[in-house]
Amino acid sequence: MINNNFQITKNKENQFILEINEKSFLVGEVVYMILSRIKKSISEDEIVDDIKGIKGYENFTILKLHQFLENEITPLFNSQLNDSKNPVKKIFTVIKPEKHLNYFSFLIKLFHLNFFWTAFIFQLVISSLFIYKNLSFYNQMAEFKIEWFFSFFFLVFIMLIHELGHVVASLKFKIIPKEIGFGFYFIYPALYTNLTQIWKLNKFEKVIVNLGGIYFQLFINLILIGLFYWLNDYKNLLFLFFTINFGIILFNLNPFFKFDGYWVFSDVLKIPNLRAKANAYLVSLIKLNGSRKNEIVIVKVYAVLYFVFMLFIWCLITKYIVLNFDIFFKRIKTFHSIKNNLDYLLGYVITLILAFRIVYGFVFSYYKIRKNDKRN
Repeated sequence: MINNNFQITKNKENQFILEINEKSFLVGEVVYMILSRIKKSISEDEIVDDIKGIKGYENFTILKLHQFLENEITPLFNSQLNDSKNPVKKIFTVIKPEKHLNYFSFLIKLFHLNFFWTAFIFQLVISSLFIYKNLSFYNQMAEFKIEWFFSFFFLVFIMLIHELGHVVASLKFKIIPKEIGFGFYFIYPALYTNLTQIWKLNKFEKVIVNLGGIYFQLFINLILIGLFYWLNDYKNLLFLFFTINFGIILFNLNPFFKFDGYWVFSDVLKIPNLRAKANAYLVSLIKLNGSRKNEIVIVKVYAVLYFVFMLFIWCLITKYIVLNFDIFFKRIKTFHSIKNNLDYLLGYVITLILAFRIVYGFVFSYYKIRKNDKRN
């Protein structure tokens, strides 16, 4: 029996949102009608009569209602989100934004619609021009030593600033994030913001919230550029900080990883579960069954581009692993050699783990889709 500890609502774009244990996800019209009526303690006979009014469900019966509850709705209450806004595995909570709303309120003005887009584009252009004008500094980065030590602390600072950007953006639209937490994405430590209630917003509001973290990072870039031209003695350090920050921005904008760029792409096109649908299409290609019915062109294009991108990344990783295979084993023969080449060896091991994770992710997705196909 389904408990009554849930909320079922319709958002600004007439999408149906189910909230369970502070988590939100999209559901279909039939699920919405059934759960909204269960919430009101409406009888099964009345629920069946209402469902019969939906096209394609004219022959709906109480038996089919019980089957639908068992096969479609109950699993939602027993599982996690299929396409969660949080791909990071939580370790602990860092900040509860609801306890510090006064500290964020003055920053909300930065997300005034016209100012936001003007400032975002302006800062992105300025950052790009700065990189282009100072390309020569990249040749010197190999000589940076003490600067790399400070970069770790700067990275932690930037991760926090990024999440605060999401928090302030969501507050602009009356959404209070549950937490900023710490966890792991693949094997990498990461901060995240719980934005499950973002489904209540329209697509333009969701885009602004998703870009909020990058927006705040661009402000940091602007400050770093100013300091770069003002403090001549710290140019190397400031350029390294800028490069790290801008690199994270570009990484987040990539629509093929489940970060900000992916959610912007998914929200603008109004295609929830885009990655899952793209994976399903790729599996269809592998099985040589042709494209599936009702599959939109955008999903097909995204699926192919995603496959090409991941194949490119896999080739780069494989090339690095193969070319450095002999060097790696030569440098782990003695303790002295390991000690002197620790950074190189660590990087090689991380690359191996990443390569394994990519293969595992693809195989797992293929297995999951095939399993669902057999079930259906």
